[in-house]
Amino acid sequence: MPLRSLPHCAKQYAESWSRGERPIFEALAGTDRGCRLEALQHGAGYFRIARNFKIAFDVGQGLERLAPVLDLLEPFRTSALTGRALCDTIDELRSQLAAGYGGGDRLSAATKLLWLLRRDPVIIYDSQARRALGAPNGDYAKYVELWRSGYRKHKDAIRGACAALSGAGRGNADVDRETAQEWFRQRVYDIYLWNAGARRSTS
Repeated sequence: MPLRSLPHCAKQYAESWSRGERPIFEALAGTDRGCRLEALQHGAGYFRIARNFKIAFDVGQGLERLAPVLDLLEPFRTSALTGRALCDTIDELRSQLAAGYGGGDRLSAATKLLWLLRRDPVIIYDSQARRALGAPNGDYAKYVELWRSGYRKHKDAIRGACAALSGAGRGNADVDRETAQEWFRQRVYDIYLWNAGARRSTS
């Protein structure tokens, strides 16, 4: 995927953040459990991970949809999280999610849920991005290594694309502030990889 697509990826993510991810992130950061559960349900649909959590393990047990997931996420809301400890943290969460919902691997779901809670330094694991990176299936540590290497190579171009996006939104303080954040630029790279992986899967 050529670098000239990065401005498009920045615009694409700005729309996704504003209309999709921001409301979920803000609601999950709140104190009202009902609102947080509703946001989690919305986030699971938004990231297309709801199918990873069979209703037999929540609604089928007389619980609200995804309530066990919300409980599992609670300690991760405020726990220490650094880039160095990211892989271990994700492995812990993916194991807990699997144990609570009948086994299997919940790697992608774990990264997407933790990103909605914490953003940076979480790196989302996505199948199309994995194809773009050429990472082994299910190996999060290798995926992160390749992701970070690629991001470093494209960081200046991504920064420029985000700066241009901020300039186009001059007068909107929220746009200027958000596009200057490292987490925003990282998600632009995710969109870049997602598009590249989609193209590879159809070629």
